[in-house]
Amino acid sequence: MADLSSQWQKEKLYFSAHDFFDDVIEQIHQSQKSIDIEMYILESGQICQRIKHALEQALSRGVSVRIMVDGFGSLRWINNEMVSWLQLGLQVRVYHPLPWPFTFFMLNDLLKPFLFYRLLWRVNRRDHRKLIIIDQKQVFSGGINISDQELKWNDSGVYLLGTTCELLQAEFNRQWHNAYPHSKRTSRSSRPRTPTSPLVLFNHSRTGRKMLKKSYYQHLNNCRERVWLMTAYFIPTLRTLQILKNCSRRGVDLRLVVSSHSDYKLISWIHRLSLRYILRLGGKVHLIPGPFLHSKASLIDNHLIIGSSNMNYRSSLRDLEVDFLLTHETSINAIERQFDKLTQASQPTTIESLKEQSFLKTLIARWALLFKPWM
Repeated sequence: MADLSSQWQKEKLYFSAHDFFDDVIEQIHQSQKSIDIEMYILESGQICQRIKHALEQALSRGVSVRIMVDGFGSLRWINNEMVSWLQLGLQVRVYHPLPWPFTFFMLNDLLKPFLFYRLLWRVNRRDHRKLIIIDQKQVFSGGINISDQELKWNDSGVYLLGTTCELLQAEFNRQWHNAYPHSKRTSRSSRPRTPTSPLVLFNHSRTGRKMLKKSYYQHLNNCRERVWLMTAYFIPTLRTLQILKNCSRRGVDLRLVVSSHSDYKLISWIHRLSLRYILRLGGKVHLIPGPFLHSKASLIDNHLIIGSSNMNYRSSLRDLEVDFLLTHETSINAIERQFDKLTQASQPTTIESLKEQSFLKTLIARWALLFKPWM
């Protein structure tokens, strides 16, 4: 297992988007040098306007503001809101903009077939991170997008303070360099590289994805007491299922918390199949009613991994993600309370109850699983 001698100077968990954005805006008001935002979904609404107003005030103080959004997740913002934000004086870049419709970012490239083809080829690789870096030393992250939808969901966020935040700044700079419109092309050897730390798990490259999975699997292989999982989408890889099976054989307390309904109907149908694996392993499945559960957290013994990654193929193989290792006792106690709160409100789940689905839905779900590397 990785050396955990270093720790975050401060850790704080959020299970309310209201509280999360209140603290984000407070820190934006106190910022002195820079604000960098990397966001999968930036969507117009109440939260977006509050963030915009706070950033406008920061710009008036001379603070540098950069925003990098995903070309798919933030498509409506790109088409409808981005120009007004650029007029404030901040900088905006887009990760893998869609080649359709012909958005603001595509107008200059209609006569560049190679670039157009490259954008089309990368359309299925998204930036799923939610990252706000303030003055290169404070970080807000987790699963919370800048969207009013978050005010209705069960989600989790994290605030981190420490020298390790410099790694996140280096990674942001790296992706900023690659985002659209691109910086002047440079050789791979001269591009900025991201240092590594056991406290931050990136997957920006093939090597990074291997390191992230290796770190996560090491924690699972070394656990002795519990593996409590909370995720929005549970479509695990075969390797993950095998390791969870080994955990169960060692007598580890295996629990999975997931929403009883997904924001995508097809995912809800697939869950009726994939959740059976956990029950067959002797684990417990807790289906949470009410608001959609969008949190992504793994409590492995007394180590908490929390961030933007779901337990699905997309997070594992395709999308850009960032996760964090938390070890402070206050963080462990907070996530334990959240697990207890959710499981107490959960519905009893058995293999028989999961089979209570129409034949057609089950057939569609099994067919969709043929394409699970894209889900």
